[in-house]
Amino acid sequence: MTAPLPERFDAATPAEPETQDPLERQQLEVATRGLEAALDRIAEDVAVAREQEAREGLDASTLALLDALAGVADASLERRSLHGRVAAGRITWEQVWTYPGAEAGGRALVLDVIRHQASDGVAARLRFIEAEAAEGHDRGK
Repeated sequence: MTAPLPERFDAATPAEPETQDPLERQQLEVATRGLEAALDRIAEDVAVAREQEAREGLDASTLALLDALAGVADASLERRSLHGRVAAGRITWEQVWTYPGAEAGGRALVLDVIRHQASDGVAARLRFIEAEAAEGHDRGK
């Protein structure tokens, strides 16, 4: 027979299973500590990257891409608004990049910039591989 249900059920704090294998519990604790450590490292890396961007500013190609994607004639109203506010000096592209969720359309714009940069990186890598292959072929390899 199972135990009666409590009068008030709180899903936010699930009850521990009545019987849990000690080895299984230890593995879970080790895995949890590992994940928490990884999240801490990621948080530190993000903080360092944000500090570096704050010191150095965004690179010219990222600034140009933000401006171009927000400034095209058929850009969404949110992007045109961002573009206009940057042009008027009320916000900066650095602010949009660092805190994209703070501005309407900012997150989508930053993700588009990242997609373009990733696509450009893949294309450059493919050109490099093709050049390497052609160079090897030209040498008789």
